[in-house]
Parts: sequence; structure tokens; C-alpha cells
Amino acid sequence: MDTSLTSPTASLIRDLNKQGIDKLSLVIRHSARNYDQDIKMEPFMCLTPKGRDMALALGATFPENLSLEFFSSYIGRCIETAYLLDKGFVKKTGGLTRNNRVAEHLSPFYVRHLKKVVDLIIEQDTVMFIRNWIDGHIDESILMNSGQAARRMLRFMVGGLMESEKNILQVSVTHDWNMYLLKEYGLGLPHEDFGKIDYLEGVVVFRKKGKTYIANHQKDPVLLTVE
Repeated sequence: MDTSLTSPTASLIRDLNKQGIDKLSLVIRHSARNYDQDIKMEPFMCLTPKGRDMALALGATFPENLSLEFFSSYIGRCIETAYLLDKGFVKKTGGLTRNNRVAEHLSPFYVRHLKKVVDLIIEQDTVMFIRNWIDGHIDESILMNSGQAARRMLRFMVGGLMESEKNILQVSVTHDWNMYLLKEYGLGLPHEDFGKIDYLEGVVVFRKKGKTYIANHQKDPVLLTVE
């Protein structure tokens, strides 16, 4: 059995499309990646062979009746994921896509002092680091206010959705830190209770009967208001 067909992200998009939703903006974490002990190598870590296969397989599951438009962080593994999602979709469906465009709001735009961020990560575990950031316990000279960062991403998603044509799926590839903010601020899903962000895990924004909703596989759609 093709396990990509049972992935939470694939199921979420297919289920919404079957309900007649024809304009969707999906933000997902990149696929499975390599790691290196040298933190300076972090921006250069690409996908693993398994990660490349995962992205290709997920792309093939997107609904054939939609055209796809891609955006990504400027980090290589996100660009690579977007390319492979596109390739998987076109190979399976022959559908129309628009080439990937790099978007600042999907990148680590909130990092203001990289060395101090690295020092904090070494000092704290990731769970505590993310919580301290969300709760406002990290100086804004190091990291942008988490609520402000989340709103920038949500405005990016909603703005693209409002401007898009019908029968379109916008796919934006980002990082786990960005996803933590979207899930907490957009859906009220704290990572301590709902777990780490999986590879290719997604959050989707869509329009229905003139209203904007946000959802993921862990929470049913809720109304979304972005200031």
C-alpha cells in the first residue's frame, strides 16, 4: 500500500476538496532531512533519499482537479521539497503547476541574532526553547515576537488565498519552528500536548461560504481572523 495516501496531510487536502473546497493554501514542513553536528552546516542540510521519495509520493496524492502553485523558504531543503512535490504531482496527474517562488515569510525571518539563538538552543532543549519564545521569555533583539511572526505568516497565507483563482492549491514549504507558531496561534495546539512537527505535516487555510478557516489533521476547521 502507498503509505503517502494515508499521510495526514494528503488525507486533509483530499477530504476538503471532496467537500467542494476549491481554493486552499497549505503550509507544510519540508521532508526528511540530513543533520550535521556542526551547527554552521545547518543551512546546507538537504533531504535524505527517503525524504526525497516522501516528497515525490505526497505530490502524487494532491487532487487532480486542482492546479498547484508553490512557495518555499530560501533554505535548500525547502526548495528541494517544493520541487519534488511539483514533480510528483505532474508525473502522476499531468496537472498544471506554477514554478516555486521563494517567500521570506516561510523562511527563518524571525531570527535577529543567530549566535545567541544557537547558544539558547544548546542551553535549553527544543521543547523549552519554543515555549519560552511563544511565552515571550526570549528578548526580541534575539528573536522576533512570536505572535508578530505568526501573524505575518498567516497574513501571507490568507492574502495569497484571496488573490488566487478557483481550483488552486497553494503549497508553501517551511520549517518546524514556523509550523509551531502556526499551530499554536492559528489553531491553539501547543506542542507540549500535540507533539513535534512531523516531516511534511501541514496546516491549511481555505475559504468556505465567504469565510476563512484554518485546520490540520489534529483539529477540525476553525474560523480564522488575522489582524
